Amino acid sequence: MLKKSVAASALFLSLAAPFAGAYSLVDSEVVKGTIETVDASTNTLVLEKANGRETRVGLSEKANFYINGNAIDINDLKAGHEVRINRKTFTKVEDKLVGEIVAVNRKDKTAKLRLSNKETVNVQFGDQVAVSGVKSVSSFDQLRPGHQVVISYAK
Repeated sequence: MLKKSVAASALFLSLAAPFAGAYSLVDSEVVKGTIETVDASTNTLVLEKANGRETRVGLSEKANFYINGNAIDINDLKAGHEVRINRKTFTKVEDKLVGEIVAVNRKDKTAKLRLSNKETVNVQFGDQVAVSGVKSVSSFDQLRPGHQVVISYAK
């Protein structure tokens, strides 16, 4: 049987309410396996991993799927497809973060922030995030490494 290789990008939220675009810690994980079952109504896949163990993967409604670089729908996924799922988990953090921008990822709209205790966190930006402390910056696109910022949830 010819096995197709499928790539999926899935977002997992550890918030009870829908993600509102506030800043979040980002945890990334890659899950690989062979599809055993697909439930498009609940956006879940059951995979058999390389170690033979079965795992259930819940997918965001906004998950993207590709076969050989071509976008497909979850209904196109079939048992036997080998998949690689890039999973990101967003977790709401404190009401305010103070630190220095050390890296900016424009594609994912994230930035790495070094806090005063030298810990670094990844921050997901959205419509509800306010940045202060940098007078010349009025948008995410203007953020640069080295900027000292205060990031807060704009209510």
